[in-house]
Amino acid sequence: MKKIALEQTITDIIQEYPETEPLFLELGFHHVSDEGMRDTVGKTLTLAKGMELKAISREKIDKFFAAHGFEIIE
Repeated sequence: MKKIALEQTITDIIQEYPETEPLFLELGFHHVSDEGMRDTVGKTLTLAKGMELKAISREKIDKFFAAHGFEIIE
């Protein structure tokens, strides 16, 4: 399984695993489809902070990404 850390920024995750972009869109992170927003907001927004802002539980994130071959780590 590929690993994603909670403290990684959204931009770093998408750069490392481009296949996660549509996954973030599905979760409501609409800024990722706009390159300008991804290069500004995405460079500072970590997965953990994004989960908090979108009110997404750790359990939901774990299950969602696991279904797509990713493990969320601390």
